[in-house]
Formats: sequence, structure tokens, C-alpha cells
Amino acid sequence: WTTSMKALLARCAVKHADMIHAWGAHMAVGIFELGATEEQLFIKPRGIDTDIFSMPAGKENHTNGCTYTMCVTRGLYPEYNHMVILMAIKKLVDEGFDIHLTIAGTGVEMENLQAFITANALGKSVNLAGYIPNKELPSLLQQSDIYISMPSTEGVSASLLEAMSCGCFPIVSDIVANRVLVRTGENGYLVTVDDVDELCSRIKAIINNPDLFRSAVQENRNYVLGNASLKTNMPLFVEKYKELIIAKNQSISRFAV
Repeated sequence: WTTSMKALLARCAVKHADMIHAWGAHMAVGIFELGATEEQLFIKPRGIDTDIFSMPAGKENHTNGCTYTMCVTRGLYPEYNHMVILMAIKKLVDEGFDIHLTIAGTGVEMENLQAFITANALGKSVNLAGYIPNKELPSLLQQSDIYISMPSTEGVSASLLEAMSCGCFPIVSDIVANRVLVRTGENGYLVTVDDVDELCSRIKAIINNPDLFRSAVQENRNYVLGNASLKTNMPLFVEKYKELIIAKNQSISRFAV
């Protein structure tokens, strides 16, 4: 009954909203189903601080044959499928690849993940780092070549945008939200959720393709600067809300976010 009630409240909010602000284009489908019109919809992500989450000079020139450093910056919860990532890393290590993976975050899966790392002697390849303060995340991303995230469901992922801004090559689950940002074989790889073999294959593919790595990380940095910069987007929000107020004769407008 709570689902039905939430849907009713959402339709009511949409009906009476002067503007509906969606973080991503993929959210528009659901919003239209609730009765929204194109005139109501404003699509723009909140954005990230691209000055803090910056790409180090020369990072795009990673050469083939070097150790690849990878990171995961999602909470340790079942919906993020960390075990799939660990199973892929185990396969790569067994095949002789020189890999280092840092998993940052805490959550209910910590014990299970640590048990897998210990049982499969992955301690030298995988660092289950636990909680990392936000101020240290940019450094982790800047030192990482590949960002991996395998959520079963997602909104607009700030974590993915942060990684792209720092020059990490993204390998993420093939879900609607990620398709907005990642195009397989062009600026990253999309992987079927729960497919260990495909994830393993995609990691090997980018390790062996420095040209793709070089072009992708630069393209991704430019994309974030142009479309998902907090510094750029926030003034746009302010202007948009000012327009609403003026349109309502300086009265406080109703809007849904």
C-alpha cells in the first residue's frame, strides 16, 4: 500500500508543480508517466566539484604493460554487487595479471568480502580500505586507472562522475542510468550485471588498449567539465528558480525536485 500511496503523492506533486527538476534524462520517462509535460521538465545534474575532482596532468598517457590500479567507491551493500568484482579480479590474478584494487566504503557486506579475499589469497591484490573521508577520495581516484561499479539500480551516480572527472576509465553495469554517461568501446565499458566473465573480459580489453584509455579519459573529463560541473550548474539552477518567481509575480512557486 505504501507504493500506491507514494505514486498518488507523486502524481499530485507533478500535477501542481510549476517546474520539475530531474537530475538525469533517464528519469524523464518515469516523470512523464506520472503526468508531467515537457514544459514542466528541467533536466540538469547537480554536478561535482571539478576543481577538487581533477585529472592529473599526463594521466591519459598510461602505457600498455604497466600495473593497472583500480578502485570501487560504493557502499558495501548487496545492490552494488562487490562480490562479482572480486570474482573477476580473482580470475585475472589467476591468469597472471598484475592488478591492484582498492574498495572504499563500509556496509553489511564487509565481512563476506573480507572472507572471500582471505580464502582466495587476494590480500596483495585487493585492499578493502573501509571508510575513506570525502577529502581523500579525489586522491584515490586520481591514482586509479580504472573505476568499477556494478549496481543493480542507479540514479545519477555522483561516484561515476567523480571518477570520470579524475581520469578513471569507467567499467560499469549496463543499466539505464549508466547508459546516459557511458558508451561501450568509446568512453568506457558497460557490463551485464552479475556477469563475471564479461567484466573480466572488459578489464583485460582496456589493459590491452592504451589508445582507447587515452581518448576515453580525456573525453570523460571534458564531458564532466561541460555538463556536470557544480560551479557551472548551480548558477543555472538559481537563474531558473528566479524565472519561476518572476513568472508567478514574485510569489513563492511550487516546484518538485
